[in-house]
Amino acid sequence: MILLLGGTRESVEAAERLRLMGIPHLVTVATDEGREALGGSDQAVRSGSLDCEGLKALIKEKAVELVLDCTHPFAVEASSNAIRACADLRVRYLRLEREGLKRQDYPGLVRAEGFREAAAIAAESEGPVMLTIGVRHLGEFVPGKPGGPRTIARVLPTPASIQRCRELGFASRDIIAAQGPFSAGLNQAIFEEYQIRMVVTKDSGETGGVEAKLEAVMRMGIKLVLINRPKILYPEIVFTVDDLINEVVK
Repeated sequence: MILLLGGTRESVEAAERLRLMGIPHLVTVATDEGREALGGSDQAVRSGSLDCEGLKALIKEKAVELVLDCTHPFAVEASSNAIRACADLRVRYLRLEREGLKRQDYPGLVRAEGFREAAAIAAESEGPVMLTIGVRHLGEFVPGKPGGPRTIARVLPTPASIQRCRELGFASRDIIAAQGPFSAGLNQAIFEEYQIRMVVTKDSGETGGVEAKLEAVMRMGIKLVLINRPKILYPEIVFTVDDLINEVVK
């Protein structure tokens, strides 16, 4: 049995490939949105977050021989739990890692080591800031700070995301609830509509829409604050779904 840790577009593709090949597998996703992304297929799917012990119990229960980690590049806890669980049970762990942003030559590109540093940079913006970082770390970016820039949050169109924004003090007019990723043209239109001078995002790779955001800010001549990925020592890594499936076949 293969355990596939999902929640990304790559995980959906990998799961479908495994299904078509008739390889027994179980997909785990942390949210209902992750389950919906699988398109209502007949694959075995488990929803909900798992800590290390919960993951170990699942691996034992399903007699898992290989764990495929296709979670988001910033899903630190999920990956760390999987690495520890596999090490404890001597089960092979394989990480599918997206390529990060390679372009470095745009002078408006600023890299930040973590969300706090990004928040400090954003606080000094000379105009409105748009956050495209999800909701988990929104609390580190205080909207409406006296003398600070207007801060707009672009989040997933789910009740939980919108509620979190409101709890943190974001006004309705400063919440954009929409499903990405967006094209460079649509990003640019949104940024121009809100007169954005700085965009904050995570280095979640081309699949996560970073390239399109960079293209949009370059056209406008505004700043992009890119939060570097957390440093995780993965035991084994591949960079494409093709390579992942090849390892499964081996």
